[in-house]
Amino acid sequence: MNIVLSARLFDNPPPYISLAKLAYFALEGRHRIAISDESDPAFKAWLASRLEQDRHEWEFVLDSALLASAREPARLEIEIVPANLPSNWNSDPPQLQLAAAINALDKPIRVIVENGLNDRAFLLAMATNEHRSALEHAERSGFLEFSNGGGITTLLQIIVASCSSRGSDSIRTHVLVDSDALQPNAPSEQSENVRSFCDSKLVWCHQLERRAIENYLPPDLLRGWAYAQNKPTAQQAFDAYISMSPDQRRHYNMKKGFKGDAARQGPTSGTLYGGLELSVASALSDGFGTSIANLFTTCMVTEDHSRRDGSWDEINRITTDLIARLR
Repeated sequence: MNIVLSARLFDNPPPYISLAKLAYFALEGRHRIAISDESDPAFKAWLASRLEQDRHEWEFVLDSALLASAREPARLEIEIVPANLPSNWNSDPPQLQLAAAINALDKPIRVIVENGLNDRAFLLAMATNEHRSALEHAERSGFLEFSNGGGITTLLQIIVASCSSRGSDSIRTHVLVDSDALQPNAPSEQSENVRSFCDSKLVWCHQLERRAIENYLPPDLLRGWAYAQNKPTAQQAFDAYISMSPDQRRHYNMKKGFKGDAARQGPTSGTLYGGLELSVASALSDGFGTSIANLFTTCMVTEDHSRRDGSWDEINRITTDLIARLR
């Protein structure tokens, strides 16, 4: 996140300890600091008045931000304004007094997901080594956390409670939601409600193109799991699954099978599976079990896996965007 200090802030400089906290955050890699006008006499006088070590640290922070932004631009920005101006979250970018900015920046970026364990494991397993390392570093540093939304039925309630108005919770909140779609381009009503609310509050939200995270398990990994079960039913289910078309696999109920969708009727149910052979439908009637997503906690998905399965572009877009928001 780019933190732009208004040069006017230095006409009547705030306590140094507050500005030093911003510098410390920047040195930790939590954000980048810039001055709206480094040639401003008030800022130059303030910087010249600092102890030599403090001055060198600020020069390092500002120079590092310039280099980093040229190489990897950040997606978010906040401007810190003098105390005689009100904080305004609705301006573009948000304009905050120093105390409000420190309060916001002291909190981690939060990714609200339906399942805090499996969805986190999904993102890390599907990420490139570079992206995985960046996300894990942000977690260890306390700058990123994955928050359990409790499933599609309660996810929206949690997001609404956090982001009913634009503010620190809104700008630091990100959402990953299943499409829950029974066919391509037909997200469920609940999933669409989540996406629409996030859009209305300018909250970053990625709605999965496939039905759920389980539908991103590469066939090679799923095959290994199915045949390791030493159960004919698991092997038969995999063989039936792999015989389906890519769209059918991407929207199949991996956990509970066709039985799990028996009660879901309506305009979004579609006819994607209308032509399946009876033997295929029978083998897939019960799915792969409710714990199938646990595979993401034990397996790393390679770029080759993702490219062959067609998920590379989407997953790389998610992790690239999220990391850009962590800068």
